[in-house]
Amino acid sequence: MYKRQTSSGASNYAASNQKLISRIDGDVAHYAAENKDQPVPIDLVTASGSGLDPDISPAAAMFQAAHVANARRLPLETVRTLVQHHIQGLSLIHI
Repeated sequence: MYKRQTSSGASNYAASNQKLISRIDGDVAHYAAENKDQPVPIDLVTASGSGLDPDISPAAAMFQAAHVANARRLPLETVRTLVQHHIQGLSLIHI
């Protein structure tokens, strides 16, 4: 269901680059086909400058909950409860 990333690093494509747009459109279509009841969170189909994102949005975590529950043979509600329990609020960084 979910593609495994084997390397890190950004593509360095501009947001207007057709290759980037096509890749994102393909990823959205892939995820949407398997999760018809939810919109695809943007952070699942985009990447940071490094391509390594230590945190994901609560929406991205919930979007993947059914897949995780199935893979780990856990009740879906258990996974959703774990996600809710581990959501961290936003923090402000003082410079």
